[in-house]
Amino acid sequence: MLVNPVDATAIATCAASRKVIVQHSVLVAGASLIRIPLADSLTVTAVQLAMFRALARLHRRPEDDRELSAVLASIGGGMLSFLIGRSGPALAFKTAALAIPVVGPLVRYGAGPALMAGYTWVLGEAFRRHFAAGGSTRDFTVKRFREIARDLMPQGSLG
Repeated sequence: MLVNPVDATAIATCAASRKVIVQHSVLVAGASLIRIPLADSLTVTAVQLAMFRALARLHRRPEDDRELSAVLASIGGGMLSFLIGRSGPALAFKTAALAIPVVGPLVRYGAGPALMAGYTWVLGEAFRRHFAAGGSTRDFTVKRFREIARDLMPQGSLG
């Protein structure tokens, strides 16, 4: 069976994109462990921007930092890290989690990084799909992100 060269290129680009997304999601989880206020959010944002640049490069799209930063800012990005770690309910949850023997500290210190890694994966996958469909950073909107994010969620998980 012969493989169309265009299909082979698209398959290779998809595989390389997914590898970039996973690598950066792991880096974001690590960055979320930083316990210095705002340093974690800034590091998360820098890692997400690096992921966007790498995905743009793989899909042969312009790597305009200003556009990428604007997209990330409109979607939330590193600010989500700040909110997850320092909101009232998050702090109450973290304090309560410490009362659970053995697993409490794991839950307390692992929940935020896990959420940020998952969020980064969704961001990356949304960009990958958008770029694969011929989109660019200029036409990527919050509405487009929500549409793709909904497609990524299991049926019925969003209510």
